[in-house]
Amino acid sequence: MTPTDEQRAATEAFQHNRLLKITAFAGAGKTTTLQLLAETSSERGLYLAFNRQIAVHAQKRFKTVDCRTTHSLAWRAIQAKRDYSVEKMQGKMSPAALADLLKLEDFKISANVTFTPIQHAHLLARTVARFCQSADDEVCPGHVPHYQRIEKLPPALLASTRQYAAERAADLWNRMTHPEDPIALGHDGYLKLWALGKPRLPFDYVLLDEAQDTNPVILETLRAQDCRLVVVGDPWQMIYEFRNALNAMKALKGGANTYLTQSFRFGDALASEASKVLSTLGERKTLRGNPALTTEILPEEEGAPDCVLARTNASVMAETIAALAAGKSPYILGGTFDLKRMLIDVTALKSGRAAMSPDLFGFKDWDTVTGFAGSEEGQDLTAFVKLVSEHGEDALTQAIANTAASPGQAQITIGTAHKAKGCEWNSVRLCRDFLTQPVLTRKSSADPEIRLFYVAMTRAKRALSVDPEMMAIFTGDRSSTDASSVPPPQTCASHASTHTGAPKPEPKPDFMNTLFNKAARRRANE
Repeated sequence: MTPTDEQRAATEAFQHNRLLKITAFAGAGKTTTLQLLAETSSERGLYLAFNRQIAVHAQKRFKTVDCRTTHSLAWRAIQAKRDYSVEKMQGKMSPAALADLLKLEDFKISANVTFTPIQHAHLLARTVARFCQSADDEVCPGHVPHYQRIEKLPPALLASTRQYAAERAADLWNRMTHPEDPIALGHDGYLKLWALGKPRLPFDYVLLDEAQDTNPVILETLRAQDCRLVVVGDPWQMIYEFRNALNAMKALKGGANTYLTQSFRFGDALASEASKVLSTLGERKTLRGNPALTTEILPEEEGAPDCVLARTNASVMAETIAALAAGKSPYILGGTFDLKRMLIDVTALKSGRAAMSPDLFGFKDWDTVTGFAGSEEGQDLTAFVKLVSEHGEDALTQAIANTAASPGQAQITIGTAHKAKGCEWNSVRLCRDFLTQPVLTRKSSADPEIRLFYVAMTRAKRALSVDPEMMAIFTGDRSSTDASSVPPPQTCASHASTHTGAPKPEPKPDFMNTLFNKAARRRANE
């Protein structure tokens, strides 16, 4: 292919700078650009990919560059230096098993806040996980997760709680690193152990992809290398802040800056709308579409989408039920584990047991969840609570079990925008649950929500089906003060049924009745 002017500029900057930062908008050919950079050098190069699948695909394109993930680098190095078994390296341990092994008891923080042994174990495990993702050498109170139940404590009690959790988590980390202890390191654990060893990479230059979502532990390791560094990514696709990710292009000071603003994925119509969204975030450059492609922007009820993207797992579940009721075979992007775990937790909470899924962790029972879902802060759970109320967790579990095992076996893909990162489809429909209260009121906290919408809308190549009113709010064509007539986000679940032609939830559709009866019979036989 003939390089664009922007790609030539990046190649030129690579020749003369020790640090190069490339801002690449959605679909702008960043991997191709990195390939062009590598072809200009005879030195030893390393391409670091976001996941293994991308690394394997990239290796077919990069002839003289080693394409890896940071985890694969760490795995090889730790295996060579430590006498760890495979199970020790990559094993997992449930909070229940960890609580039993650590002999944990109830953690009574105050008269109103008590963590069960399983929740206690979850707190310590999450603290270690956050430490592993950080650039710090030791576990500290700052690594303790910000759970609502403890964030509302008085300052002195909150500080002592965090100190206690950090000390116990440090003990847990020491056990994880001991070769004979049954507690596994896990993937984040061996990556952290590798980083703590201050590794020196045997390469003359490193190409870091998806740099806008870089763990501090990785960034610090790369910062310490004595080689050229190229970081490429889209700051407006930074959607993993909740995992403590940071934008490496902003964190690294100095160096040269170049841009890739020409998208090869979609046409001018979608590029124009995406540019408007970016402008509300402060971006001054314009995302340009591919003049050889035509991409339609359709009302959400039109089109035949290959993929439906939502903001929450609850909406994914609603869309899955609607697709099954309409006779379509859906594939859930990224697998069904998260949805199954939420439904298992519903049963647990109804029985007075602890929940472990991130969405439901910390609630003492199901009534507390339903009460929280009725508040402004709990709007993400509103659709999920409604689904459970209408259909029951057993029937929902049965519905999820009926989904396709792979995209090739499905008629439609359904998933969250987070799981869709790096993917593309010919035709995409967006759920209404992207329209959250912070977006409607244009609070500063809306920025992550707007970035997530930008990621979702730019997965489409030929057609994007989206509610026009919602699009107008995200693009700034309609002010938030005019948004009172826009349907609230929780209507996404009921809209899924009407869009696919399935019967409305009341009375319960025949399809769901069948699943409900199957689940009831299974329960009766247990």
